[in-house]
Amino acid sequence: MDLSIRPLGIATSRNAIVHVCAVAALLFIVLFWRLGTPTFWDPDEAHYAETSREVLRSGDWLAPYYNERPFFDKPMLFHWLQAGSMALAGASEFGARLAPALGALALVITTYWLGRVLVSSDVGLVAALLLAASPSVFALARYAILDTVFTAFLFGGASLVTVAALKDRPNLQWGG
Repeated sequence: MDLSIRPLGIATSRNAIVHVCAVAALLFIVLFWRLGTPTFWDPDEAHYAETSREVLRSGDWLAPYYNERPFFDKPMLFHWLQAGSMALAGASEFGARLAPALGALALVITTYWLGRVLVSSDVGLVAALLLAASPSVFALARYAILDTVFTAFLFGGASLVTVAALKDRPNLQWGG
C-alpha cells in the first residue's frame, strides 16, 4: 500500500485554467461581491468614510478633517488609501470599502507568497485559500475601517523579515 502524499501540482494547462478561475471566483466572492450594497452599519465606518470624503472635498491630503474639524486620531495613510479608492469608485459605500477589500487581497497574496517561499507553492496556495475563506477576512474586508489595511502592512513586514532571516535574503529586511 502506497502511503505517499500526492502533491497538489497542476498537471495540464486546462487544469491550471480551472484552478486559477476557481481561486479568482473565491476571492471575488469573498472580497468584492456586493461590496457597496449594504449601507454603513457602524458609526466607525461612516466616520472614516466621511473623513476620507472631506480629504477629497477639501483637497488637503496632509490634515484630515471630520465635520470640518481636525481629526488626527487615526493614521493618515488609511485616509489616503480610502480617499484614493473613493476618487476612483465614487464617494459611496463601495468606494469607502474598496481600500479595506484591497488590503484583504494583499493579505491573501502575502500569505501565498510566504508559504511558497518557506515551504512550497502548494502550501502557499492552501494557506491563502484558508485565509480567504475565513469568516473574519470575509467580514473585515467588507467593513470600511483600517483593520485589513493595518494587518496587511503588519503581516507583510513580518513576512519580509522572516524570509530575510530564514532564506538568507538580507535585502528583504528593509521592506519589513
